[in-house]
Amino acid sequence: MKPKNIDVIIPVYNASNTLKKCITSLLKQHFDSFNIILIDDGSNDSSSYICDSYKRYDNVCVYHIKNSGRAYARNYGLKVSKSKYIMFVDSDDWVANGFLKEAFDFMKESQNDIGVFNYYIAFNDSRVKIANANYYQNSKINLKKEDAFRGLLDDTIGNYAWNKIYKREVLKNIEYPVGKDFEDLATMYKIFNNANKIGIMNKVLYYYFQRKDSIMHSLSTKVIGDSLEARIELENYIKSNYPTLIKLSHQKLVFNALQYTVYAYREQSFNDMFNQAVQILEQSKIASIPGWKNQLMIFLFNYNKNLFRFIANKTRKK
Repeated sequence: MKPKNIDVIIPVYNASNTLKKCITSLLKQHFDSFNIILIDDGSNDSSSYICDSYKRYDNVCVYHIKNSGRAYARNYGLKVSKSKYIMFVDSDDWVANGFLKEAFDFMKESQNDIGVFNYYIAFNDSRVKIANANYYQNSKINLKKEDAFRGLLDDTIGNYAWNKIYKREVLKNIEYPVGKDFEDLATMYKIFNNANKIGIMNKVLYYYFQRKDSIMHSLSTKVIGDSLEARIELENYIKSNYPTLIKLSHQKLVFNALQYTVYAYREQSFNDMFNQAVQILEQSKIASIPGWKNQLMIFLFNYNKNLFRFIANKTRKK
């Protein structure tokens, strides 16, 4: 694989229904200097065959590895990549026509270390909506570091690997946590910390497909626990580096802790992470999280745990 301007890393696991659309959207780009790196993460459907069928393209590289999860596949892709810029695409998503050229031109003009762009949310019924309708009004702006972190915390930018383009230097020594869900949340602030210049362009370049069986639609104590663990680490980082953002960070942390305790009672799963969630809630004021339902649940947790437990158990999934 020869170095190009951009390497696009795609972890693949049992994505036979969406993979062709994903890869085709990249091969149709009006941009020549890029590689597609397909990491087949031990698929047991026809995904492996589909990946190999694209080897006929000089700029498509396929690696078959033992199933180890998306985080490991991304790490593997980073190790074999050689180009100046890195982009990520998930195998059930697809990209807009200007995905590569718009991103590359922006980075070349701005000399940023990270470029951020907007995205569409695509649904099973073919509906599509812009993720952030009130995105940054200016077409291209450079962000102060603190504003960039605010964008991560308030979801204006989002803790996603795929709505960004990176100079490979900012990904040096970065490893996605293997075996964890919400690996982007656990990693993105570290990548931003490595960057000197972060820019944002008001372009919608990516289609994020909302699958019914995605992580967000199949929550459990394990999934939420991984998210909470990442939030705790992020909160400690924000405290030390951007104390003016601690209120925003803490709102997310408290909500995550509340969510975890509800699911822990549902699933009768009590462990060290549960104890940490309890401690966060016991130390939090009711007004520390928006939404009256959330505030009511925190009130009940702190003043009537039996009723809190009853409500949590009543919402147990059948």
